[in-house]
Amino acid sequence: MGAVIFSDVHADAGALAALSACISTPSFSETFGPIDRIINLGDLLHRGDYPQQTLEKIHSLSGRYPFTSVMGNHDHAYLNGLMVSGS
Repeated sequence: MGAVIFSDVHADAGALAALSACISTPSFSETFGPIDRIINLGDLLHRGDYPQQTLEKIHSLSGRYPFTSVMGNHDHAYLNGLMVSGS
């Protein structure tokens, strides 16, 4: 059993959909073993154009696997209407 760990999606729902499709293939499990959890290390939202679709993909993934998400600085900014330095 193992974890899939990712970060810095930045509201790119297409990238998250590609990740979901990849980890759902039999060849992924054959190569890396079964997944027992998914961990997001932050920056799921902000900068990208598809925050709602990104959250929908996360909801779908969290229905299939135990899911842990850490709030990144861009997530904090998105949720609180703040600017992020250097963005």
